[in-house]
Amino acid sequence: MVAMQSEFSGKTALVTGASRGIGAAAAAALARAGCGRVLVHYSSSPGAAEETARRVREAGADAERIAGDLSTEAGIRSFIEALGGAGARRKHPGEQRGVAHPAREAGRDEL
Repeated sequence: MVAMQSEFSGKTALVTGASRGIGAAAAAALARAGCGRVLVHYSSSPGAAEETARRVREAGADAERIAGDLSTEAGIRSFIEALGGAGARRKHPGEQRGVAHPAREAGRDEL
């Protein structure tokens, strides 16, 4: 059997709200689809985020939990700093396919 390489092979995915529900399912699905690493964001459920990370690892990807309150500007800034500490590279918003960048659209380039 010939292994097929997906567009996700070896990529890093960030899934916000990944500690439960749709976010947890998406994180595991991305690992099964071939992502090499999944960053599991959570706000207030570290135990549930660890369970998601375990499922991601079982599906074959590395997993890292990253906490952050994305409901405030200060929380978002802190989360972005944490992403840098996790070795995540940020693309320019214009390089992301199908992803709107609300801060840029609102004229707030600093986010």
